Amino acid sequence: MDDTGKIVIKPQFRHALTFLPDGLAPVKSGNEWGFIDKSGKLVINPQFDGIFLAPSVKRTSFDFLNLYLHYLH
Repeated sequence: MDDTGKIVIKPQFRHALTFLPDGLAPVKSGNEWGFIDKSGKLVINPQFDGIFLAPSVKRTSFDFLNLYLHYLH
């Protein structure tokens, strides 16, 4: 939804978080997380069991993916 209340991205995800500085937002589809752009297009298909967000640190979506993948190994 934009500032005027207009729906910009059709509701289609179980969960969606705020957009990150790089313009991508984490979304949960089924039981997995991926990332969408501001038009709602999936840029990184849902494939991750979880994501980690550090609100006090400005990171990009790819930084979060690298942190998560590092955590898995």
